[in-house]
Amino acid sequence: MNRLFSDFILKCVKTEGIHNYFEIGVIGYDTTIGIVNPLTGTLAQEWINFIDLFEINPLRLEERKKKIPDGTGGIIETTIKFPVWFDPIAEGGAPICSALETA
Repeated sequence: MNRLFSDFILKCVKTEGIHNYFEIGVIGYDTTIGIVNPLTGTLAQEWINFIDLFEINPLRLEERKKKIPDGTGGIIETTIKFPVWFDPIAEGGAPICSALETA
């Protein structure tokens, strides 16, 4: 999910700023808490948010290792900052019908 959000943001960034080509909503569910928006902060206030809100409201930035070509046929490992908006949780049952009705 986080990579998908990041990819959507990259597709919307232009020289003059980010364009709101997408609106994104996330529906979480389980039998203990029911149907919820699993995002946090500003993104939790509405079911559906424009992509520019995702760009400026990540939950956190993680440092991750990425392997990239060095230009001479080799590969080097570098550290990148990766935004995280969503931490998946697997608890309880899966009332998918209720989630689909909410959607």
